[in-house]
Amino acid sequence: MSTYTSYYSRNKDKVKAKNGTYYENNKEKYQEYYSKNAEEKKAAQTEYRNTHIEEIAEAAKLYCKTEKGQRRNKTSSWKFKGITHTFESYNDLYDHYLTAKQCEEANCNMTLIDNSFTVNKRVLNYNYKTKEYRGIVCHTCNLKLNKIDRENEA
Repeated sequence: MSTYTSYYSRNKDKVKAKNGTYYENNKEKYQEYYSKNAEEKKAAQTEYRNTHIEEIAEAAKLYCKTEKGQRRNKTSSWKFKGITHTFESYNDLYDHYLTAKQCEEANCNMTLIDNSFTVNKRVLNYNYKTKEYRGIVCHTCNLKLNKIDRENEA
């Protein structure tokens, strides 16, 4: 462990406060520098992405397998679909999704298996027309509820 690393680990809050203060005091210099060098920075980023495409893709795959990556993917999907809910945030909805053990429709036991079509897979159910969240249900009940929605539309 380097000297700086050990110092940083002991004084993390102090270092962060000092760096933040330095940035605030020199904010105009930073903004001026980045506005002048925006094109160069963008070109360097593009070149890096093009030369390290396999490594970046592999890192993304590994991230998606982590708990944080799974949370981000699931909540991003719900946000993209425009699902409305009564929870404080999508993270709270995700926590509810993870802790739900029984289907809110038929009280059957559920499992947390993504990317499979098992009968008791956990699913977030919502009205596809209004985008309103209805509950955490098993895959089978989700199909039944969606079928009822389609029949009511017709």
